[in-house]
Amino acid sequence: MHKNIREIVKAELNRLLNEELSVSSIVTTATNNISKLIINKLSQVGAKQLDNKINYKETSFVVSVFNGTFLNVFVTRYDFLTVDEYNENSNLINLGSFINMKDSTMVINFFTIKNKFDNEILYQSIQHELIHLYQQRLKGLSLLSNDIDKSLYELAVSNLTSIDNGLVVSYLSKIIYYSYKFEQDAFVNGLYQYLLNHDKNKTGDIDYADSPQYNSLVELKEAVNYIKQLKDNDVNLTNSLLLFKKNKQWFIKRGELSVKRYLNKIGKVITKYKQDITKEVITNGGLY
Repeated sequence: MHKNIREIVKAELNRLLNEELSVSSIVTTATNNISKLIINKLSQVGAKQLDNKINYKETSFVVSVFNGTFLNVFVTRYDFLTVDEYNENSNLINLGSFINMKDSTMVINFFTIKNKFDNEILYQSIQHELIHLYQQRLKGLSLLSNDIDKSLYELAVSNLTSIDNGLVVSYLSKIIYYSYKFEQDAFVNGLYQYLLNHDKNKTGDIDYADSPQYNSLVELKEAVNYIKQLKDNDVNLTNSLLLFKKNKQWFIKRGELSVKRYLNKIGKVITKYKQDITKEVITNGGLY
């Protein structure tokens, strides 16, 4: 009886881990393809210039992903000559990425400084959006269950990095944004590939503190701690809560549960990676 239950639980855990990693594998293939297409397409077009004299390039293409699902990709790359030029103008341009599920459109905006760019950031941006598409199209998941959920999520996204409404609003937005399961899954599913890419010697002993996944967890934890330490009668807090129509305890409870769930998800992937590397080393070393 106990043995059967243990076997059932173990099988379920393995199923979940394998499911997460299969998503990562499928999305990785599509991400690699789109990344290469972006670089290739941009190399074939001439530069344009904004009113503030910043050069940029644009391109677009249609690509097949996930067993025939077609995606319209629109790309803009802004080219800065110096770091100072970027700092002076970054708030005037649209950076980042997003995906529109209804018309299968992905928009990717990134930048270069002295013709160099962070390939890791571009890769992670594409991968993150593709995981959302995979979740909805192939697995049939409803990312936002109702209109209230949708409006709250959209409000949070629009204020994630905005400084117009203040620091408190930004932290409250992060708690909401990172609390959604589909966002956590999108980040976590990229972690296995990140570990694989950065563990050059395949030792399984890798510092994951620089990964986007770990940093997003830190951002969530920082946001929760910041809101917790504010006094209930703090004017900025009171005004910010009115925007979301939620109280302080709602955010703290949601945030703490999200940190716990997110930490567990990341831990599972790291453990799975270490197990796979150990198994590979033993097998290649001739030990059975």
